[in-house]
Amino acid sequence: MSRHRLYHFHPKELGDKINGAQELAMQIHQLEKELVDKLVEIDRHRFYVRVGYNSLMGFCNFGLKFSRTQSQRIVTQVRRIEPTVNLEH
Repeated sequence: MSRHRLYHFHPKELGDKINGAQELAMQIHQLEKELVDKLVEIDRHRFYVRVGYNSLMGFCNFGLKFSRTQSQRIVTQVRRIEPTVNLEH
């Protein structure tokens, strides 16, 4: 019975690849958070209408070149972040 081919890689090499992937993922998450924050403002004022899009979904699809699935996920995140309303009068 032979060992799996991953055992033939040096542990440092594997660790470097894993750490590199984790760092990239953290950068992606941070950039996605910044994008959602910007899109909240764009959606609040409907700025996408001024550049020819009827909806935030259309802007994400065609303006930002995201797939439909990515756009739906982003729009859902944007719509979850709603400004708090003071209910006391």
